Amino acid sequence: MSWQQAVKIATGGIGGSEYSGHEYNTIDKALQCSAIDILSLHGYMTQASQWAAYVPKLADQAAAQGKKVMVEEWGVGTDSSYD
Repeated sequence: MSWQQAVKIATGGIGGSEYSGHEYNTIDKALQCSAIDILSLHGYMTQASQWAAYVPKLADQAAAQGKKVMVEEWGVGTDSSYD
């Protein structure tokens, strides 16, 4: 295996979250880019349950394009009303 095949290319921190009030940025473009192997996700949700829906959906989209997803940063709200 050559080094070009062994080295995987990640996006760096793709930010944005796919819910109201936040920008969903560049993920569609990264999914289509043949030079990218791994989507490195940075995201901050209000509630943990939003992550439970978002990450599997993105992982499925990435897998359909032959890519992996790596969550590098994540956060959730800490208000007692959040799940």
